[in-house]
Amino acid sequence: MQSNHKNSNQRKIKPIYNWLLGGAIVLGGICAVNACLDQTSNNPNSQQAEQAQDSPSVLGEAGTNITEMASNNSKSDPNASGASSNETDPASSVSSTTSGSGNSNNNQDMVPNKGGTTKKDASKKADTGSETAAVMKNTNSSSGAFKESQGLSWPVKGDILLNYSTDATVYYKTLGQYRSNPAIVISSRTGTDVLSAAAGTVKSIKKDDMTGTTVTVDIGNHYTLTYGQLDHLNVKEGDRLKEGEVIGTIADPTNYYVVEGSNLYFAVQKKNKSINPLLLLNEVE
Repeated sequence: MQSNHKNSNQRKIKPIYNWLLGGAIVLGGICAVNACLDQTSNNPNSQQAEQAQDSPSVLGEAGTNITEMASNNSKSDPNASGASSNETDPASSVSSTTSGSGNSNNNQDMVPNKGGTTKKDASKKADTGSETAAVMKNTNSSSGAFKESQGLSWPVKGDILLNYSTDATVYYKTLGQYRSNPAIVISSRTGTDVLSAAAGTVKSIKKDDMTGTTVTVDIGNHYTLTYGQLDHLNVKEGDRLKEGEVIGTIADPTNYYVVEGSNLYFAVQKKNKSINPLLLLNEVE
């Protein structure tokens, strides 16, 4: 009787054990799956490998290389990574480039800037630009371009026979008529030296019925000087003249100035327009 009761109790307890055992197995499986998922999400190398395997069509060999890199990284140990970092130690590269003080400066000079040129090239260009500016400055200063503040020196000393007059007319004794006069006519003896009133370059030499042998000199800044009634020229076209240099001598007067006598015809033009020479001639000392 007791044995039958014990058997009936065992039959009742056995299903409960089976349920508990099944539940434990299910829980263990769930935990194992969660652990695997957590490990996969925390391992970027495995994700890269999976992504590379899922997209083998993107750049072909690149996907394979990523997979191999991921597998190699997962297999590599800390000692191996330490060795690779030692091979690319930036301190060693810096020490090698700065072993000499001169080498360090030279390397910095060769670093290209945003424009694609190096500092050394930029410094050369700056030096070249300063040298060019200096040459241009020297050229301008040596050219002796005329300045109104400097004025003109008198080419000859003498009385003024005919004044400058373009707005009104002056009387020409030889011609017996009134005419305008775009120059001044300075009395001077035949054979007197005619001096350059300013530094300049001989622009032209020609003969004119009224002014005889006439020399035009370009003195810069759009100014030209004209010397008429000349003889025994000491210059030719293209000559560079200094202030006070002899251009020629006073000639016998042309038929237009027989009564007035020998003289120098002296005219000043700025931008091809005549101006009164007396406005620029310095006072005679």
